[in-house]
Amino acid sequence: MNAHVNVDGHAVIRLELHVPNVGPWWADAVFESEPELAGAVVLGIGTRSLRGTIVEGGTYGLQRRVRIVAGAGGWGTLLTPQHFHSDSGVRAFVVAQSLASAAGETLGTFEPEVDVVGADYVRQATTAARALEDVIGRVAWWVDYDGVTHVGERAEVSLTGDEYQLLHLDPLEQLATLSVEDVGAIPIGAQLVDVGTVRELRVTIDADRLEVVAWVGGNETSRGRLAEELVRIVRHVNSRSLFGKYRYRVVQLSGDRLELQRVAQPPGLPGAIPRSQSR
Repeated sequence: MNAHVNVDGHAVIRLELHVPNVGPWWADAVFESEPELAGAVVLGIGTRSLRGTIVEGGTYGLQRRVRIVAGAGGWGTLLTPQHFHSDSGVRAFVVAQSLASAAGETLGTFEPEVDVVGADYVRQATTAARALEDVIGRVAWWVDYDGVTHVGERAEVSLTGDEYQLLHLDPLEQLATLSVEDVGAIPIGAQLVDVGTVRELRVTIDADRLEVVAWVGGNETSRGRLAEELVRIVRHVNSRSLFGKYRYRVVQLSGDRLELQRVAQPPGLPGAIPRSQSR
């Protein structure tokens, strides 16, 4: 199987591919040689081509190891604050497109919780992914194997059972171990017969095995098995909100507009914003 796994044509002897329900997929690859690879690459698994970007890499024991993140690998980019205004309403797509452009990513399907986020929208200083989640609301987003980012509910795919063989099921952890011929035949949202809906995939390929472990817990907005546990831990440890209501003072009148200036110094908020008196 390892002969059918490569990155830009360079053979890979071990691969771990993680495909979450929310966010970009990523893969850790170990080469049998020391190829000089960087930037955008194509990960080949059998007949499947996955487009991503190398974000980390190094050599140990004459083996090159890299981490590849879906698309441009830019959703972790830290962005500065920005204010958006439109008398007809700021569209969520306009903000998301600005985020994608700043992160070097490409938007595909876009179905946010609401289309318009108000006449004014303030983007806080945070990562592009966090800002995207703020503007799209309580819906999922993910990066597909072509490197394109989508926003909205994933389609559920009914499988016949011919696409895979169920090797083991852990009902407590909600983990199903599968045997497959084509990794791409089991997408997120796939309904395994008498098992559940796939919300996360971990694919391990080396010289003598192809193992696919699917998490069938959660729902259409779940981030993944470990991510859900981490979120619960963080919420327990830090129960107070990081952002909330903050005080601004009026510094200037411009027709029916107020120029507001920040009084306190909370992190990640712009120092001054215009505001209509009618709102």
